[in-house]
Amino acid sequence: SSAGASSARVVSPGAAFLAQELLEETTRSGTGRRVSEYGLIANIGGKTGTTDDARDAWFAGIAGEVAVVVWVGRDQGEPLGLGGATAALPIWARFVDHSGLAGSDLQGPSGVDEVALCPDTGQGWTSSCPVPVHEWFRAEGVPSEECWLHSESIEPWETVP
Repeated sequence: SSAGASSARVVSPGAAFLAQELLEETTRSGTGRRVSEYGLIANIGGKTGTTDDARDAWFAGIAGEVAVVVWVGRDQGEPLGLGGATAALPIWARFVDHSGLAGSDLQGPSGVDEVALCPDTGQGWTSSCPVPVHEWFRAEGVPSEECWLHSESIEPWETVP
């Protein structure tokens, strides 16, 4: 580091963790899901991008503690005809894979909880719900309501609101 350089925390560990978790969701089930084709699964997050006229394609991703951005375009600005997931993501994934940057899953910091939710309602999972989805929340934002659709307290003859 340079002489006189200093650092300061600008975001809480919980907020940083939740932002990373959102980026990781993009690589699990969103536009960045092709990273799994390269064997990258754990601790990988990112965002694809393509300009409206398809002149630029990019993928910005995090792998462990490293952020890497790949941009693909033409010097004269001609359209590529390719999106970020097709043009930039494969380059990014090969670089990260060969660099050994990917690591294991992160653990949530204090004040952030992983919660099982009903995939149909987004409310608290019950044993009558389908296989749960797991989402992270700040402790004060954890959903408090149990799934109304699959609640065990609803009798079969009752009308569901």
